[in-house]
Amino acid sequence: MLGLSPAEEHLGRPWGSVAGGEEDSVRAFEAEAWRASHTLCLYEAATRPTGPDMEMIKKLAPPRYRDFRLSTPAMARRWALLQVQAEVQYKVALYCYPTLYPQNGDNFAQGWGFSCLLGAMWLQMFVVLTVRDVPVRCKLWELGECENIISFGQRQIVDVKPQGSDHGMKKYATREDKEFCSDSHRYRYHYLTVRKPQRQAKRDR
Repeated sequence: MLGLSPAEEHLGRPWGSVAGGEEDSVRAFEAEAWRASHTLCLYEAATRPTGPDMEMIKKLAPPRYRDFRLSTPAMARRWALLQVQAEVQYKVALYCYPTLYPQNGDNFAQGWGFSCLLGAMWLQMFVVLTVRDVPVRCKLWELGECENIISFGQRQIVDVKPQGSDHGMKKYATREDKEFCSDSHRYRYHYLTVRKPQRQAKRDR
């Protein structure tokens, strides 16, 4: 569950219940999913490499803003990014907090923690806005067909116990080389760059 229902306190902070609760309703899940999707779409539209997607930004904006505040690409981009900033900042303030992680010896590293799954999700978006080497867009963008953001973090080593195994935990690296936002776009890219040219070459011969 998203962790919208409060549970016991942890490290002096209220914690979200991963088992769900009254506040983790289907309607609440739908509302949070919509807000996250709306924010990501607005950011993708504002930061499109070829210029702001005016049509998408106007579609996502309230009607009262469409005539004046979104009258030029520059104004639309600025308005969209301000909305994204406000939403991300609000959610991170609710569910995330700065924390210290022990390092070698007596040293500590500054990092972030989160009190529920929803906080972790918004923290990913926070990283997108603040780290320069992300986000990465779908590789199909090279062919002018997709501009979705696909990368939200950096490579990490995680402990995983293989399903059905009696052995201990094994270390696996999370993917950092993902290039496409979906399998369909991966297939599409392969078709346009490999299969279609091959078929064209055969016809030409």
